[in-house]
Amino acid sequence: MPTLGEVLSAGPWFVNIEIKNDPAEPGHDPSGALVDGVVGEVAAHDAGRRVLLSSFDWATVCRARGVAP
Repeated sequence: MPTLGEVLSAGPWFVNIEIKNDPAEPGHDPSGALVDGVVGEVAAHDAGRRVLLSSFDWATVCRARGVAP
């Protein structure tokens, strides 16, 4: 399975990145570190205009908007 960085650098296509961060599931990340890492990777590949960042967890969406409006 490719890393996010490999996907973002592989082509000029549009990418929907869904962050699954349900508080009821094991591995939930209340710190927002996962969002920070994803946003950082998108920025490192200058892919902001090609990425839709989505999540069913409202706190995750808010964190993403705060980090990269």
